[in-house]
Amino acid sequence: MQIFKNSDGEYELKDQCSWEEEAQGELKEVFRDGKLLIDYSLFEIRERLKNS
Repeated sequence: MQIFKNSDGEYELKDQCSWEEEAQGELKEVFRDGKLLIDYSLFEIRERLKNS
């Protein structure tokens, strides 16, 4: 599945996509096999929310 922003800036879900399409979507892998891959600070999360 891929989550992406459409031309109106709204999020949409696309099912049955390729791995390449999924990697270009809005969702990012944060955990893999119980290990933290990306450690966002609370400040980074709040800034991202302001800009969306």
